[in-house]
Amino acid sequence: RCSTAGDGAQAVARVRAYMLDRLGYDMTLSELERVAGVSRRTLQSQFLRVHGASPMRYLREERLKAAYGMLSFG
Repeated sequence: RCSTAGDGAQAVARVRAYMLDRLGYDMTLSELERVAGVSRRTLQSQFLRVHGASPMRYLREERLKAAYGMLSFG
């Protein structure tokens, strides 16, 4: 596992894409850690730095946005 800032940014991008592709599926932090390929601590800190929220909070917010969009336009 890598822990440089560049690796952290790439990990965040991988996890974000994974989340957005699977909003309707259950996910765990352990699963996201595997997708990221970095330690849980690195994932959490880098995700917070980039998105201002923990990975799980970000996921919840994206799910709520998607649900609101479906209700508003569907």
